[in-house]
Amino acid sequence: MSLSEQVAQELDRRIFLRDVLLSGLGNITATAKAMKPSIDVALRRKHSVAAIGMALRRYLNEQAPLAAATFPEHIDISTRTGIFEIAVSSTDASRQAFAEIRRTFQARPGQYLSIMEGVYELVLYTNRGNSDRVRKKLHNFRSNSEIEDLACVTVNWPPITKDIPGIYYRITQALASAKVSIQAFHTIGAEMTIFIKEAQLQLASDVLTRLLRNNWNS
Repeated sequence: MSLSEQVAQELDRRIFLRDVLLSGLGNITATAKAMKPSIDVALRRKHSVAAIGMALRRYLNEQAPLAAATFPEHIDISTRTGIFEIAVSSTDASRQAFAEIRRTFQARPGQYLSIMEGVYELVLYTNRGNSDRVRKKLHNFRSNSEIEDLACVTVNWPPITKDIPGIYYRITQALASAKVSIQAFHTIGAEMTIFIKEAQLQLASDVLTRLLRNNWNS
């Protein structure tokens, strides 16, 4: 492997560092010094800081610019607390059980119910007060996970944002920087819902509001 290839591999593993450098906020020489020990070990020979710095500059010049920092105006953001999540393996029987839950719960006003079907799992989100009723209806199925202290932030994007490269990455990057753990992330059309623990809802909401209102540096 060449020095340039190893530098690219190092930065691909350190996404945040790569983004800082692409933003022009990082020091190339300091980064080269920090990367030198691991590069020398990986390539089994010593390299000068200048050579590593040159490889870093070549890598950065070849990369596409970061996604635009400006988001569309007038984005609707809403939050919800007290959410229960349960996930079971996807089978014909479990899909029928989930369909029955949907029919039962949708007839009741004021209920929150969202069902996501993946290749291997079915996941149901509903009001925490419904957790015992849901468990009873799914007692024939082993749950893969259950979480009772969830909240969510929902963003209603303009449809055009789906064509902006990296727009979801900017969301997850901002939350990761704030040490907010994403429990689940779903998009339906132009609507995005991020589930987090209730204890982190205020922080997550503040981070996303500042970011989406284009006031990240205020």
